[in-house]
Amino acid sequence: HLLEVLMKKVLVTALSIFLLNTINPFLAQATFPGENIIFGKRGQSNEQNDEALMKAYNLATQKNYKQALTLIDLKIKASPKVATLYVMRGLVLNEMKEYLLANKALNQGLSIEARHPGIQYGFCQIYRNLGMSEPSLQACRIAEEMHIRSPEAHYEYAQTLIVTGEMKLANKSLSTAAELDPNNSQYHYQKGMNFYYLNQYDDAENSFIKALSIDSSDVDSSYQLAYIYAAQKKAILAKQQIEKVLKIKKTHPKIQSAKLLLEYVKKNALDK
Repeated sequence: HLLEVLMKKVLVTALSIFLLNTINPFLAQATFPGENIIFGKRGQSNEQNDEALMKAYNLATQKNYKQALTLIDLKIKASPKVATLYVMRGLVLNEMKEYLLANKALNQGLSIEARHPGIQYGFCQIYRNLGMSEPSLQACRIAEEMHIRSPEAHYEYAQTLIVTGEMKLANKSLSTAAELDPNNSQYHYQKGMNFYYLNQYDDAENSFIKALSIDSSDVDSSYQLAYIYAAQKKAILAKQQIEKVLKIKKTHPKIQSAKLLLEYVKKNALDK
């Protein structure tokens, strides 16, 4: 009887994770980390001298995840006791949205080398994507402390804070990321969205403007700026900004949204 109860608990837990895996609405955009997070600082290991390993890493950073995974699996067959390989496998599977397999790979890496520099960063992402915010927060905090000079660690912590509704704390981490990587517009866009959520429209507007000063083709920031103007019934500014959105030569769902918003502006129907 006890065995049956335990088996039921295992099945319920597995089903819960499966459901969170498939319906979780808070899946944030993940960041494939820099070399310091996966391999540690230069001089700490000689793994960056491994041509096959670096080829797999470069494929992953270029979003060629299936090719990267094939190389990683070949390396694991040859060297099954190298934690970095399982960390890389977990991070690649996470990008492929295979969160349960990613979690398994990271735990394999953890069993080999508990203090591996990439383990907590990986758990930060994967637990969040499984809808498990508390363990994600714990892993994110550790990863941020371990990689204090890596902007992506602060960004990932911010993503989990956003999921838990901690927008102000998230913006602190995003500000740190922006200081470390001033040419990345994404951090300012995310800050703008958080300010908008908090009804701090002036701060949101300034964040989107800052993002666009870095990347004028950032459709997300460009559209959100137009939307803020429209929400505040600043019809002239909204129209001007929408026209800028429509000039961006990209395929993006918010281009269509901008066209619809323009119709509301033209019809003086911003109350809708």
